[in-house]
Amino acid sequence: MRAPADAHLIVSSIQLLAEGHGYERWGNLPLERDRFLRTVRYSGARGVVIVSGDRHIGAMYRDATADHRSVLWEMTSSGVTHPWTTANEPGPNRVGPLVRETHYGLVSFDLAAGMLTLSLRGVNNQTLQEQRVSILASTAG
Repeated sequence: MRAPADAHLIVSSIQLLAEGHGYERWGNLPLERDRFLRTVRYSGARGVVIVSGDRHIGAMYRDATADHRSVLWEMTSSGVTHPWTTANEPGPNRVGPLVRETHYGLVSFDLAAGMLTLSLRGVNNQTLQEQRVSILASTAG
């Protein structure tokens, strides 16, 4: 079965891919997390991006384990009003540093180019962190 869309945006109130911390995340629900990931793999979906929050930090995560047909990306944005300015945690699958200042997340679609851009932006709209994701090959650009 192939998921027909070029891009798939999934929103979760808690982090799905993040590892290395003991706070609320799908990793604390391993059976449910595995079921979700199996469903994504079975669907054949490409360009899968998860948007999550509930951490008072911002970060990008990548999951490219050997059994995935495509790379999954997650952008956590959750510092609009009360960022956790002293956050410090391991991030074995985090791409780049934690964003510990007031920010918001933005997903931009460029279907003609086959790209998504995940951006964490500061209060003056400055780019704090950005990741381009191919929705054709599901890899970083």
